[in-house]
Amino acid sequence: MHANPFIANIKIHRRLEVVSMGMLSPRKFLQKRRKVELFKDASDEADQKNWRRLMKQIEDTGSAVSVLRRERIKKDGLPRDLVLGTLVRFKQLKKWDIVSEVCNKGASAFCVNCCDNY
Repeated sequence: MHANPFIANIKIHRRLEVVSMGMLSPRKFLQKRRKVELFKDASDEADQKNWRRLMKQIEDTGSAVSVLRRERIKKDGLPRDLVLGTLVRFKQLKKWDIVSEVCNKGASAFCVNCCDNY
């Protein structure tokens, strides 16, 4: 309604002061934390890195069946837990096109009855 004319003419000449040294340090919630991976042994590390490479190839190509068939030919078969882990992960990511592709076209080629429970 009525503005106070005295408040409008006041200028602040005071500079900002550092109240604590914590104000100068970067905020913790803005910092990215690097995840440290722990592996049981060298074979576990190789398995996990291989699985991540496989998942990246599937996402890049968009076809899980072609990538899994290529891996099966290289290694003379794939372990059942690798195929199931891939299916479960894509199910968690809600990439239903890849899950249905593996279950419909290629699951029987990789492992027996792997889509019955998932």
